[in-house]
Amino acid sequence: MDGQNILTEALGTGEISRKDDALYWSSGFYRVVRAGDWKLHYNGRQDRTWLFNLAEDPTEQVNLAETHPEDRARLEALMTAHWSDAVPPLYPHQTESPICIDKTIVDRPCENDEYVIWPN
Repeated sequence: MDGQNILTEALGTGEISRKDDALYWSSGFYRVVRAGDWKLHYNGRQDRTWLFNLAEDPTEQVNLAETHPEDRARLEALMTAHWSDAVPPLYPHQTESPICIDKTIVDRPCENDEYVIWPN
């Protein structure tokens, strides 16, 4: 968590105090928020969203972004609030690569594969 000492939680001697129960992650225009069992991925380069219920789908196979609009909106609001005062990186990414979802480098890509554009 940005700017927060988590050593006491790691040592088991204290708890982390946060304004919400969410965890956030980003790399350039690719952002993720997890709150409880729900996880939302947003790729701003592609304007694509993926929503998963990790309790029912721990390997993130079924995108629920269209079928669970209330959960999507709740996590989008957390994401928007969290990054509302973010500043751009000092050094922008130099490349963008398509990364297949649920495939490894040894799997051959197919025409209908899901992928994200990843900044690096």
